[in-house]
Amino acid sequence: MKAPAFQLYASDFLVDTLDWSATQVGIYFRLLMYEWVNGSIPNDCIRMARISGIDVGNFKKCYLQDIEKKFTVNSGGELINARLEKTRQEQDNYRKSQSESGKRGAEKRWKKDSEPNSDPIDEPNSENIALQSSPPTLKKEKYIKRNSTEKILLIDGVKEVLDLLNEKRDELVGKKVKAITTDKQIKARLTDKIKPRTVYECLRVVDVKALHVKEGKLDIEYFQPSTLFGKDNFEKYLNQTELMR
Repeated sequence: MKAPAFQLYASDFLVDTLDWSATQVGIYFRLLMYEWVNGSIPNDCIRMARISGIDVGNFKKCYLQDIEKKFTVNSGGELINARLEKTRQEQDNYRKSQSESGKRGAEKRWKKDSEPNSDPIDEPNSENIALQSSPPTLKKEKYIKRNSTEKILLIDGVKEVLDLLNEKRDELVGKKVKAITTDKQIKARLTDKIKPRTVYECLRVVDVKALHVKEGKLDIEYFQPSTLFGKDNFEKYLNQTELMR
């Protein structure tokens, strides 16, 4: 079953299309929607113009100027957006893991329910009583806010921030570079006892500082967790994202 929707990070989309015309943004958005529903986009200007709701001449002008670089040709000769397909794969993997987890849980419950509670012949003894009164302690998983309404596991939130950070570094450097895995500062912002920040706020800071690197306002060597997510820096950078709204 295909997922009917995907998450769109408003700040990320805004930064990526900040200097585009409204027509270009509309074309790009409609192409992304078509790809999500159909799996790919026909590599044909006439058909893409029809999908975009614009005449072929204006479509070619807008597409070749900025939009073309957002898509690559797949093995079937059609166009795809790599980030959108990554999102699709992550959603598929998540649904599969949830399904498998549910099956394992059901099997455990079935096995537990099918086992007898005790042997009616044996007399209770202190050892059995002690064992029954001391169930194993399970480690409680920590949840944090993804946005103002949604909560996710801390480990998933940190991964989401690191994934975007590494993706932006690759784009800024112009090639695949060694991934950053340091997550101490990110965790500190997400779990701050006084003012915990959301995953969405962390993503906004990554987006804005990536734009600053691109504009020459920040050196690429400072585009890393220790700088972006240090407590004082983070609050200052987050205020900068508010000014860009």
